Amino acid sequence: MADTSNNRGRALEYRICKEITTRFLGSALTERAKAANERDSAYYSSLPEAIRQDFGNCAHIVCEWLESKLPNQDHLTIDRLPDSKGVKGDPTDILISSGTFELRLSIKNNYPALKHQRLTRLPQQCGITDPEEVAAYTKARMRIWGEYYSKVLEGYPTATKFGDVRDLTFSMLYSRLNDLVVKFYNEHQSSAPVHFRFLTGTSNFYLVKNSSSTVRIFDFSGIPSPKIMQAFRLDQNNIFLEFDNGWKLKLRFHTASSRLYKKSGLPNRSIKMDTTFPNMDVAVPHEDFEK
Repeated sequence: MADTSNNRGRALEYRICKEITTRFLGSALTERAKAANERDSAYYSSLPEAIRQDFGNCAHIVCEWLESKLPNQDHLTIDRLPDSKGVKGDPTDILISSGTFELRLSIKNNYPALKHQRLTRLPQQCGITDPEEVAAYTKARMRIWGEYYSKVLEGYPTATKFGDVRDLTFSMLYSRLNDLVVKFYNEHQSSAPVHFRFLTGTSNFYLVKNSSSTVRIFDFSGIPSPKIMQAFRLDQNNIFLEFDNGWKLKLRFHTASSRLYKKSGLPNRSIKMDTTFPNMDVAVPHEDFEK
């Protein structure tokens, strides 16, 4: 398994689940969680000792915190939710349940992005289902991609990676997609409630942010829903998205792959928007635990 931020995040989820089942003797993993843990255990074991120790410290702190949050600690079911849930708006990585009680954890290792959403699904993420509107957005997006690849072939026929044509990628792709997305947001400002729920979570949850010196646990429950949103271009590949409930999110464009072309030779047209919350420490209640 490759050493990526996503896989390290999964390794941390594995370590937290293992600590929960050790600490709370009445807990049991679902079959899905067992399969995920089996997948990630080998990768966790291959990590450097310092990282495994850090993940162990984080897991210990999370379990200490859970002691005061779980009303019934004798019969717990531990599930690990797939990434496909996040695509639909549920950020939960680990679901702890007992009867009707549920506690949801979203696990972030160092980089606290709320979402890594695909640009292709922006209309659906905003609740826009009108075929003509979706088609118009898709047509404009694909036109930008087509003109970008034409410039790549014209000026850099031997290029194989987006990094080989970085300046062109920013000026002909990111910058123009930025304008398209800002325009789309500002034409659908009243879609704020739907899009906000997609970006911040459709369910109440706790976000666990692990860093080298602390574990911070944020309470994403009871957040007031906005009515209006407005987008502002920050630079070529960054947008500020403001909601009237006081939240101001930052969206950063980046390619989902480093390669310009797929193995088939077709263009690799895939862009993600990393969504972060620069003011999260102030806007969201949280508890800090030193390691």
